[in-house]
Amino acid sequence: MIEQGNSITVNVSGGTAPYEYSLDQINWQKSNFFDNLRRGVQKVYVRDANICTPIEYEFAIINLINAITPNGDGINDVLDYSDLRVKKDVKISIFDRFGKKFIPAKNNPITFGMEQKTEEALSREHIGMF
Repeated sequence: MIEQGNSITVNVSGGTAPYEYSLDQINWQKSNFFDNLRRGVQKVYVRDANICTPIEYEFAIINLINAITPNGDGINDVLDYSDLRVKKDVKISIFDRFGKKFIPAKNNPITFGMEQKTEEALSREHIGMF
């Protein structure tokens, strides 16, 4: 599967072509391309020409934000990539504006913001200046 922006292209092998594709197991289409998808975790279903039990694949449309300013103004205070749980081997590193690594996270959903500041983070005068 290729995910780009808010669209996906599903690649299939095995079974008997032609394939049909669906996001809800009700509306099936011949095209393996889906556009204008909503953000969040979703599933795509594929069935072959024999109309056997569809296979499903979970994917996520992520809004990748490249800035966090946890200063309590309600704008970019929280960074939530918890939908990345459907991916394998996710690694996230956050750096401050000076290039110092701030929060490493590996293979776990991440939500970071005002309510999760640590003592170390609070002591850094450039907190929120990313």
